[in-house]
Amino acid sequence: MARRAWVIVTALLASFLIRSQNVFAWKVVSVSVDRATLIANGVSTAKVTALVLDEAGRPVPSAAVRLSVSPALGTLTPTIATTGPTGIVTSTFKTLKTEGSATIKADVNVPIVGSTISGSAVMTLVKIKIDGLTFTGPTMRNVRLDSGFDPGPYHWFDNNKDGDALDVGDTLFPVAYVRNSMVQVRTHIQIQPPIPSSTPVRIRGNGPGLIDFDGTGSAVGSSVSVPSSGGLSARGLLPKVVYWYNPGMTIAWSISLDNGVTWTPIGNTTNRVYVTLAAPINAPSLLYETFLHIGCRNAINATTPAAVVAAVWNDFKVPIPGVKRADGVSMQYWAEDGSDMVKIGRNCQPVTAMIYPRSPADFLNGVGTCVAWSQLFNEVLRAQGVTDTHIVEVRANGTVNPGSIGFLVKNWNFGTHLRSGVNGICQSVKAGDDVQVIPVAKGKPNEVCITSGINARCNTLKSGDDLQVAPVGQQTTDCINSGQDGICQTTRADDDLQVIGVGRGSPNQVCVSSGKNGLLSAIKAGDDTIQAGMVIGDRYPYKLYLGDLTDPGGGYGSIDGDCANQPGIAGQDTVEPPEFFQNHFIVRYGTQLYDPSYGAGPFSSEIAHENAAIHGISTGTRAKKNAVEQELKYLQLPDPQ
Repeated sequence: MARRAWVIVTALLASFLIRSQNVFAWKVVSVSVDRATLIANGVSTAKVTALVLDEAGRPVPSAAVRLSVSPALGTLTPTIATTGPTGIVTSTFKTLKTEGSATIKADVNVPIVGSTISGSAVMTLVKIKIDGLTFTGPTMRNVRLDSGFDPGPYHWFDNNKDGDALDVGDTLFPVAYVRNSMVQVRTHIQIQPPIPSSTPVRIRGNGPGLIDFDGTGSAVGSSVSVPSSGGLSARGLLPKVVYWYNPGMTIAWSISLDNGVTWTPIGNTTNRVYVTLAAPINAPSLLYETFLHIGCRNAINATTPAAVVAAVWNDFKVPIPGVKRADGVSMQYWAEDGSDMVKIGRNCQPVTAMIYPRSPADFLNGVGTCVAWSQLFNEVLRAQGVTDTHIVEVRANGTVNPGSIGFLVKNWNFGTHLRSGVNGICQSVKAGDDVQVIPVAKGKPNEVCITSGINARCNTLKSGDDLQVAPVGQQTTDCINSGQDGICQTTRADDDLQVIGVGRGSPNQVCVSSGKNGLLSAIKAGDDTIQAGMVIGDRYPYKLYLGDLTDPGGGYGSIDGDCANQPGIAGQDTVEPPEFFQNHFIVRYGTQLYDPSYGAGPFSSEIAHENAAIHGISTGTRAKKNAVEQELKYLQLPDPQ
């Protein structure tokens, strides 16, 4: 009986305790987070709050709460806590680096009753990266890569989302702006998984100087464009001078999903940005990066057209090494004399081919003719908005020199040579690099000694090593020629005519030429004579000495020539370009003439350029010295459209 009464009392006591503490009515009213969307970057955090109330809505103190996250996309600190007087516990959730949806759960073990009550909240963990950037603005110009590619919708696009735009499939283009103007951009941001369109999105870009951006946008699916239309303007203007951002304009981007309370970096973009003197006047298809690269890197801080031209020309006027294109390759004017010269001339590469990035093993990589170099200098200036610059073609003036087909580029020596005297036998001995055209004590071989007379038949039989041109009795004009020794050894017969006396050679023949250096070193002997020019009184008296390969191919001249090419004016990255041309191309800016192929100039007049550039006028293998009066004509070409 006593035992039974004890059980009843215990049960009644338990019932009283349960009712008095409302344990049987505990419940987790809510689990909340202060940021429902977090960036899964291993850094972002959110505050988690669990509130325990009884059925009457009163806070339950001293309740043990266990917190957990599933799946494990982050960590909670602490995971076990006890409610205070307000019935609240708090914990900090920190993301890992995996995106997805995570459930935050709070469990409370109800004492005595032994049951568990729970509550939960859902968080969205997102991966956010900037993957696209487009430059806009009133003065922005798209820039064509030297390889010929133009930008699409983006100037910077990270296709594989690895944080740069340097991989296959990515997009990276330079842009150009006019100095002291506004940079505007549009950003494209990738968000996974998608966030509600109601999420407030704010983006910041921290660039060099005043090139900072701050704007808002809204999510559309898994992406955000800021701004949704138009362009996001920078905080300030570009420099008031010619400038370039090298290796690029880097903008560090960050994003806020809570109205700017917290900011998270989402990546950097880097683009080469060229700041020009004025709006480029190149045709859109001709605004290549190398044109801007050469102009902006040389004319940095310039504020006038004259300063731009002078600064750019400083690069051109030092031809060794050549001017570098955007990829760092030194461009070249033609090439050194050799077997590839013919191919270069045949290709006649314009500027677009010269700046095209080829394999280093390709002999045409970075090589251009005067056409390309005049175009290069002209387009570099036009890319800075410099006007009054034009390409000029230079040719020999056929009115001044009828029959002329080209000109000799400095340097050439117009020398003298020795000729056999009246006896036709060479008596002078070569010296230095002279050429002994006719051996000493010899004459010129295979010269006509005897011709037929009135009967027009050969009546003479040869003697010695003379050559029987026609058999005796045959109707002919030439009958006997001198043999290898160049001395006639045959006496005429019947009415044949003795053209060269017996024991003599053909008079007035080249005996010793001045050789490769064009300077005669030999001393005249006997009745030999000294002469300048092969044909006295002719418009083109000089004969070209032997030369190497040149356009359009093959050797030229002969060993008895007295006009010899010498080491001359260096071209761009080429010590010895070709020595003569049929035409040439230069650039006129204002009243000044510039010869970009050689880095020569500026010249104040056409005659000043002519005198500095050439030594003579040519027609085939013959030439004349450059005269005092102007002998070249300068033809201004139409501007490129």
